[in-house]
Amino acid sequence: MPRIPFPISKSEAVLIGRCVEFYLQANENGFTTPLSAVIDHYLKPFLPAQEPFEVIESVTLPADVDWIVEPGEGNRTEISYSRATPSVIYVRTGSVQGAVSFGRKKKFLDQLLIEWVKELLPSGYERWFLTPEEELTAFIRDVSNPRVQDEGVASEEYKAIADEIELLFSGSLNESTRECFEVGKTLAQLLIGVQRVLCDIQQFHFVGYPQIGEFDDEDSLIFHAIADSQAIEPLCFREFISPGEWATESLVNLTKLAELECVERCTQAALWLHKLIQDVRLLPEDLHDPVSDGLGLGEFGDFICLAHNIRGFAMLLQGELSGRHHQEDDERARLDARSFCPRMLRLSANSQLGKVHGSLTYLQDNYFTSMISNDPGMVVTLLKDGIEAIIKAIWPSDFEGKTTLSVVLKRRIATEKGAAFMLAQTAMHLHKTYRNPSTHEFNTFNVTLGQAYAFVGEMLVMAESAESILRDRGVKKV
Repeated sequence: MPRIPFPISKSEAVLIGRCVEFYLQANENGFTTPLSAVIDHYLKPFLPAQEPFEVIESVTLPADVDWIVEPGEGNRTEISYSRATPSVIYVRTGSVQGAVSFGRKKKFLDQLLIEWVKELLPSGYERWFLTPEEELTAFIRDVSNPRVQDEGVASEEYKAIADEIELLFSGSLNESTRECFEVGKTLAQLLIGVQRVLCDIQQFHFVGYPQIGEFDDEDSLIFHAIADSQAIEPLCFREFISPGEWATESLVNLTKLAELECVERCTQAALWLHKLIQDVRLLPEDLHDPVSDGLGLGEFGDFICLAHNIRGFAMLLQGELSGRHHQEDDERARLDARSFCPRMLRLSANSQLGKVHGSLTYLQDNYFTSMISNDPGMVVTLLKDGIEAIIKAIWPSDFEGKTTLSVVLKRRIATEKGAAFMLAQTAMHLHKTYRNPSTHEFNTFNVTLGQAYAFVGEMLVMAESAESILRDRGVKKV
């Protein structure tokens, strides 16, 4: 089944752009850094916290518990498992009994990205895709048969993975966030450049100008400023770059940002950006060897100050973009937090018929088969606009000008026969029973798990019927 692209907000696009660029640059001279490490360092800190399990302090042990680890050989804690509770393990230390419940992972942005590139990932990512029951089984296996830590990291086709992530921004779904994705990549290039030039200054200042005895105040300040700055970034980029080359690269990246509309709208960052461009242009030109080119202590300090300012600007711009688009991000987070139907399945009134069918099939195969029952009304909320998408695929001309779905359906019910009549009648039923209430009574709307399952089933029948009608007309599947 083809993968389903998912909508991405503007500040999320900035974060993804940073991750992609850091991932590419970190592996440019040979693979060393897996995608999971980049996500852990540069994406997860901005996502809602998600605990992999919950500790229950007081429990009653089921009658059929199996003891996996018994006391003895220095173990004071017993660990047990019951088939009656497949996502829970039980722990007993002396007379105190507790439990650990493995929870279902929410589909936050990190998980969506990993699933998008799943086919390109090597071994080592299996646990990203485990259900709570499978997570617990893996835990029991590890406890029962401790294994030596795997040596090294499986190599990844990092360029292909980066290209695959960039594909998310190539279609109409995320067209409006493409610019923010490019901002994220450019910010990463600026931050990497800061690290590299500080390494270069450190080498030339403390090797080219060796000190005798203790550092004086100015030398000490420079040394600690560089050391502290290099400790800020989780990934370390130490490939040397001369101050002259760094100034040239920085000017290109800063100018690129100044030309983007979304950056110009960030008032504070835009003001700082134009000041930085002026400051970079004032740096000495063609400065490649600070010692032989006569760069003194004062100029070293100027470079360090400007490097810190560029890093500060990058953080400010990211913050301003996130603040400007926080309502859009809050909507994304709210839907993800409340729903077990991930946003990558969400349908719009203009979704292609293939996407509608794919979302419905994926939901049936992967979600209704698991034991989940919280807030099934969100399934209807995320998929309801697919009703209009299906009808548009069959009668697109009916939606020209000012009209509504109910008006189109009433007309078609009155005039159509056979499969087309059944399609229009089913759509009207779903529209009245599910779509209208979920749209106009969002805060109170809910359905049972069985109703949600029936809704998805009827939508799937509609999609298949629409595809059959289009085949009879000789229209290729869309």
